Formats: sequence, C-alpha cells, structure tokens
Amino acid sequence: FVAGLWPFHVSRNEVTWLKHENGLAFGRHGSAVSVNAFPSIYSPTDSGNSLEIWLTPERSVGDGGILAFDSSPNPRAPFLVRQYGTSIAVQRYVVDERGSVRRSWLKVDHVLEAGRRVFVSITADRAHTRIYVDGILAGTALDMGIDDRDLTGQLVLANSTVDDGWRGRIAGLAI
Repeated sequence: FVAGLWPFHVSRNEVTWLKHENGLAFGRHGSAVSVNAFPSIYSPTDSGNSLEIWLTPERSVGDGGILAFDSSPNPRAPFLVRQYGTSIAVQRYVVDERGSVRRSWLKVDHVLEAGRRVFVSITADRAHTRIYVDGILAGTALDMGIDDRDLTGQLVLANSTVDDGWRGRIAGLAI
C-alpha cells in the first residue's frame, strides 16, 4: 500500500500576486478556484453574456486551460477557455436528453504570444459566439451559443476540472 502512494508529495500551488499591479501569476502547477460557486441565473429571456480577460501567456507552445467553470454534467467536459499554442479557444460541452456529449468550440489562431499581454472579450447569445482580441473581432461561431448555465459553478483559473495547467499572468477578469 505504501509503495503505491510513494513519494507522498503533492506539488505546491504555484500562484503568486503580481508585483506593482493587480493580478495573479500562474506557474506550472498553479491554479485558483473561486470560494463559492457562481449561481445559475438562467432566464428564458436571456439576451447574452460576455467574458473579458487580460492575460499574458508564459509560452507560445503547448496548451492549457485558462479559465473553466465546473458546472458541466460531465466533470471532464467543463465550459473552457484554453490556449492551443498561439491560438485561443472557447469550448462548450452540451449533454443532450439522451446523455450524449457534443463539444462545440470556436478557435482563433495567432492571438497568444509569450510575454505579450492581450485583452480577450468573448460575447455570446444562445446562437452565436464572438471573440474579440484587443477590441477587434477575431472570430465568430454562428452555430455555438453560450447561455447563463455555462457560466455557473466553481470558477477555475489557469487549469480546468482535470489536470490541464496553463502558465502565465491574468491581470483582470470580468464576467
């Protein structure tokens, strides 16, 4: 039993406050989780949602979850904003009435550069999602919406509900 658990080591959470500005820096094993779950404010008359984030990736290679909500019926499939090399993507998982999981996503290439701060805005209604980079429309998904239920549950920064670490700095977040 002891051999299976050896070496009894859990990585330290590599999150620090930024010096001389607001925000957090995330290392290889860093993540921040909201104390409370964001409540569902679902309304049939919902007219849309927005998520804005100031971020600076540490690398331009690799990938990792920048922001996730753990409200998905499948914990391995959260609402997720993630880095794929220099690309940024929004992933939304939908579980239909039969229990089938479908992944919708919108990816925009050539957005993230190591050490360069970028302002990303994601706006959506139930049918469309748009990604703006530094105030300029960079991508649109006409077949993927985001509703209030996607932005509920525990908020996870620089990771997701599975081991999916992201390295960099987040200087601001608005939902």
